[in-house]
Amino acid sequence: MAADMDERYAFITEWYDPNASLTRRYQLLFYVADNTVEMFDLKNRRLFLKRSKCPTVRFSDLFLGAVVNVHSRQLTIVDFGDEFTTKKLRSKKEKTFGLIKPDCLDKTGEILQRVNREGFILTQLQMVQLTEKEAAEFYWEHEGKPFFSKLVDFMTQGTCSSV
Repeated sequence: MAADMDERYAFITEWYDPNASLTRRYQLLFYVADNTVEMFDLKNRRLFLKRSKCPTVRFSDLFLGAVVNVHSRQLTIVDFGDEFTTKKLRSKKEKTFGLIKPDCLDKTGEILQRVNREGFILTQLQMVQLTEKEAAEFYWEHEGKPFFSKLVDFMTQGTCSSV
C-alpha cells in the first residue's frame, strides 16, 4: 500500500529498558513526506525525540507486531496511535503467516512474485527446517487422523519457506 506523501501515522510502541527493568511506552509518529519520526513518552507526557530523520524505518515496516529500530532502540509496535492511522492501516496491515512446503521449494520465487502481485507486503521471509515437534504443533488439528504421521514426516523432510 502506498502512502500519501503528506500523511502522518501514529503508533503506540514499547521498549524494554534493561537499566530500569521497565517496559516504556511511546507514541511514535512517522511522517511519510520526509521519512522522519518523532516520539512522545506516554507516561511522562513529554517529547522524547524531536522530529528527525530515521533511515532505518520505512512505511512498509509499520504494522502491528513489527519491531522497528529508531536510533538504536528496538521498539515493538503494539497498537495504532490515533484514529486516522487505525482507519488507514487496520485492513491494509494485517499480519498473515504463509508456509511454502518442502516439495514447492523450487517454485519459491514464482510463489513470492504472485503473493507480491496480489498486494501483500513480505516482511519476514525465512527458510526453516521444521522439527517433528514444530510440525506436529503446526498441524495439531489433524492429530489422531490416519495421515497425521505422514504429514509430519513430509513437513520435516526438507526446508520450508515461511512468509
